[in-house]
Amino acid sequence: MLTPQDLNDIRQIVTPIVTEQVGLSENRLRKDIVSSIASSEGKLHKEIVASEEKLRGAIVASEVKLRKEIVSKIRSEHQRTRTTINEVTGFFDRIVVGHDTKFKKLEHYLGISLS
Repeated sequence: MLTPQDLNDIRQIVTPIVTEQVGLSENRLRKDIVSSIASSEGKLHKEIVASEEKLRGAIVASEVKLRKEIVSKIRSEHQRTRTTINEVTGFFDRIVVGHDTKFKKLEHYLGISLS
């Protein structure tokens, strides 16, 4: 049977070994944790950069689409305005031609020249 002194001697031998092993385990765990955190940060950074690039691409595509829509609407409005101007011009041309014809008929009827 072991005496209290034997147990104390065993503790003095075992305790430093266990303490050293615990310290080594703690160091390994710290390194693993730091490495895992660094790896996660790297992956997260890559994901963020990829997301930013994807968003930039989507923004550029939206800007291009909007520009095309705006240009298309401006051209459409320009064409409608041009058509309206041509219709109004044609209308006034017909009035003037009609007026000139009536005026000449009046001159002929009266037998005088009013111009």
